[in-house]
Amino acid sequence: MTINEVIDGFKNNAEYSRRSGDLQGYLHFRQLAKWLEELVAIKRKGHWKVVVEYGDNWISECSECKDTVWMNEHSKKEWNFCPNCGADMRGTKE
Repeated sequence: MTINEVIDGFKNNAEYSRRSGDLQGYLHFRQLAKWLEELVAIKRKGHWKVVVEYGDNWISECSECKDTVWMNEHSKKEWNFCPNCGADMRGTKE
Protein backbone atom coordinates (compact mmCIF):
# COMPACT_ATOMS: atom_id res chain seq x y z
CA MET A 1 0.00 0.00 0.00
CA THR A 2 1.42 3.39 -0.98
CA ILE A 3 1.14 6.58 1.04
CA ASN A 4 -1.25 8.01 -1.56
CA GLU A 5 -3.55 5.00 -1.13
CA VAL A 6 -3.53 5.59 2.63
CA ILE A 7 -4.40 9.26 2.11
CA ASP A 8 -7.23 8.30 -0.27
CA GLY A 9 -8.50 5.81 2.32
CA PHE A 10 -8.64 8.52 4.99
CA LYS A 11 -10.49 10.82 2.58
CA ASN A 12 -12.98 8.05 1.78
CA ASN A 13 -13.50 7.37 5.49
CA ALA A 14 -14.05 11.09 6.09
CA GLU A 15 -16.68 11.25 3.36
CA TYR A 16 -18.41 8.12 4.68
CA SER A 17 -18.43 9.59 8.20
CA ARG A 18 -19.86 12.87 6.89
CA ARG A 19 -22.65 11.08 5.05
CA SER A 20 -23.39 8.99 8.14
CA GLY A 21 -23.70 12.07 10.32
CA ASP A 22 -20.54 11.31 12.31
CA LEU A 23 -19.01 14.79 12.51
CA GLN A 24 -16.21 13.74 14.88
CA GLY A 25 -15.18 10.88 12.57
CA TYR A 26 -15.33 13.19 9.57
CA LEU A 27 -13.05 15.77 11.20
CA HIS A 28 -10.68 13.06 12.45
CA PHE A 29 -10.16 11.39 9.06
CA ARG A 30 -10.03 14.71 7.21
CA GLN A 31 -7.27 15.95 9.55
CA LEU A 32 -5.27 12.72 9.17
CA ALA A 33 -5.42 13.02 5.37
CA LYS A 34 -4.32 16.66 5.57
CA TRP A 35 -1.35 15.86 7.82
CA LEU A 36 -0.18 13.04 5.56
CA GLU A 37 -0.46 15.27 2.49
CA GLU A 38 1.69 17.87 4.24
CA LEU A 39 4.29 15.24 5.16
CA VAL A 40 4.43 13.97 1.58
CA ALA A 41 4.98 17.55 0.38
CA ILE A 42 8.14 17.84 2.50
CA LYS A 43 11.05 16.77 0.33
CA ARG A 44 13.81 15.50 2.60
CA LYS A 45 17.21 14.55 1.26
CA GLY A 46 19.49 12.55 3.51
CA HIS A 47 22.27 10.00 3.62
CA TRP A 48 23.09 6.83 5.53
CA LYS A 49 25.89 6.95 8.09
CA VAL A 50 27.38 3.64 9.24
CA VAL A 51 27.36 3.59 13.04
CA VAL A 52 28.18 -0.08 13.83
CA GLU A 53 29.77 -2.80 11.68
CA TYR A 54 29.26 -6.56 12.14
CA GLY A 55 31.40 -8.28 9.51
CA ASP A 56 29.40 -8.16 6.26
CA ASN A 57 26.47 -6.40 7.97
CA TRP A 58 26.19 -2.96 9.49
CA ILE A 59 23.76 -0.56 11.13
CA SER A 60 23.23 2.73 9.32
CA GLU A 61 21.68 5.89 10.72
CA CYS A 62 19.52 8.36 8.77
CA SER A 63 21.08 11.83 8.72
CA GLU A 64 17.63 13.43 8.98
CA CYS A 65 15.82 11.60 11.79
CA LYS A 66 18.61 9.44 13.32
CA ASP A 67 16.57 6.23 12.87
CA THR A 68 18.70 3.11 12.25
CA VAL A 69 18.41 0.13 9.90
CA TRP A 70 20.36 -3.12 9.41
CA MET A 71 22.15 -3.31 6.06
CA ASN A 72 24.42 -5.51 4.00
CA GLU A 73 25.67 -5.29 0.40
CA HIS A 74 22.49 -6.96 -0.90
CA SER A 75 19.96 -4.91 1.10
CA LYS A 76 21.80 -1.59 0.68
CA LYS A 77 20.18 -1.14 -2.73
CA GLU A 78 16.71 -1.58 -1.21
CA TRP A 79 17.06 1.32 1.26
CA ASN A 80 16.51 4.24 -1.14
CA PHE A 81 14.32 5.99 1.44
CA CYS A 82 14.36 6.14 5.22
CA PRO A 83 11.48 3.97 6.51
CA ASN A 84 10.91 6.38 9.42
CA CYS A 85 10.96 9.91 7.93
CA GLY A 86 10.87 9.17 4.19
CA ALA A 87 14.11 11.03 3.38
CA ASP A 88 15.38 10.30 -0.13
CA MET A 89 18.75 8.51 0.12
CA ARG A 90 19.32 8.03 -3.61
CA GLY A 91 22.50 9.51 -4.97
CA THR A 92 23.99 10.16 -1.53
CA LYS A 93 27.11 8.75 0.04
CA GLU A 94 27.16 6.67 3.22
